[in-house]
Amino acid sequence: MIQLHVWGYKDEISIISPHCIAAAWLLKLVLKPLDIPYEIITSNNTKLSELNQLPVLIISEDEKYDGFYSISKYLIKTYNPFNIYISKDYKQNILNMSIINYLETRFEIINLYNLCLNKQNYEQYTRKLFTKYYSFPWMYNQSLNFYNESIEKIKILKLNSNSSSSSIFQFGQNENIAETETFNELEDELHKEEEEKTKAISGLHEKLLLQKSKTKEVLKESKNSMRCLMLFEKYLRQLKTLKKDTNQQYFLDTELPSTSDILFFAYLFCFTYQDLPDKFIKLNDVNKEKLDKFIEPVNNE
Repeated sequence: MIQLHVWGYKDEISIISPHCIAAAWLLKLVLKPLDIPYEIITSNNTKLSELNQLPVLIISEDEKYDGFYSISKYLIKTYNPFNIYISKDYKQNILNMSIINYLETRFEIINLYNLCLNKQNYEQYTRKLFTKYYSFPWMYNQSLNFYNESIEKIKILKLNSNSSSSSIFQFGQNENIAETETFNELEDELHKEEEEKTKAISGLHEKLLLQKSKTKEVLKESKNSMRCLMLFEKYLRQLKTLKKDTNQQYFLDTELPSTSDILFFAYLFCFTYQDLPDKFIKLNDVNKEKLDKFIEPVNNE
């Protein structure tokens, strides 16, 4: 029997991996209509993969596929599903691959920020997941490893710092840095130096300094969350423009989803997951309705 190994607990696939969610949706869409037996296993076992990552699709002892792209390529080529958009045009296939790569390098960072750098989500949700996925004491190591790796990736978008003046994901020549941004960075550095020199002279003064520090941390997180939202909206606009320029329907308007559409839906599902304490990423009513319309059938399979 075909097996798909993913992150999760019991029957729930984890939002720490939109790729696992997308692979599970695709597997259901392709194999269910053909009455081909399959099993989705929340093993959390990355050792099954040569790339040390999930999802992994196991066909037999000698045949397996790592990662969403490899899995989708195998399923499309092998079963030629009627309910998935498949193009024989070389340029369209290249575009589909490019969008998958775009999502993996942009949306993935936003998802990690949402789960790890957002303090409320990390402490009240993400960190607790690993107590379900692993037994003592491995749950602590795996949680810390995931957090540290996520923070390193988040640094790419400068969402973990006071600076937003540089990012490898700046597009176009007309996206200039506001002068106030440089001023704010300098001001933050001066405040930091001032705080380091300030010492508490009494118990009350110490409480005031602590309160001031917490307030600044909250403001800093709010500022980073706003940057995250701005990037999210920016990426949505770029994807919409790309679809329009190539005469393709936008993701949320399509009847037959491509593999990149399915991954796109999976990321939106993770961004707006109902159990997150801080659901600061929101979709407008129209897009939310279209997303719900897509995921309801595959989640109820």
